[in-house]
Amino acid sequence: KDELALKNPDGLLNGEALKQVIASVCPDIANVNEIPAPDIDAILVAMRMTSYGDDMELDVSHGCEESDGKSQRVTVGLGSVLSTLKAIPESLGTVALANGVVVQLKPYTLEAQSRLLRVQFNTMRQLQGAEANENSTIEQKADIANRGYDQLVVLSQDILAQSILVVRLPDGTEVTN
Repeated sequence: KDELALKNPDGLLNGEALKQVIASVCPDIANVNEIPAPDIDAILVAMRMTSYGDDMELDVSHGCEESDGKSQRVTVGLGSVLSTLKAIPESLGTVALANGVVVQLKPYTLEAQSRLLRVQFNTMRQLQGAEANENSTIEQKADIANRGYDQLVVLSQDILAQSILVVRLPDGTEVTN
């Protein structure tokens, strides 16, 4: 069932396949949309280990002269990768402004990340369509890019606002809404 979800192009593009698989393998997570983005990688690495074992083989290519353009096969121990992960200190999400205001932030969520990726994907698809259309003008292509940029700015501002837990004013007043 999980493998079928991961082979569904629409589900992969809109993020639903990943959410479905995480919900399936991590049933104790009440709302997968609210998973903090930094935790997603750890969950994916653990899922990979559970399905295929600790070792993951990769072909690595680089542009140095010694490699002569050839790739090199390396084995990565995923357990070692997981063991290097550390909790994010709470102080990392605290920003003190010059005017004495302190803002406490939380990481953005899987849902927010999915929303950003959808906007980026849709913009790229529209640009590729315009590139393939020989009647598209440079102005039309620029308009597509500008609209995509504007959408990303608005969405990024929305995600940042959702990431604010509390604002402490210099007089000690806490604002949470």
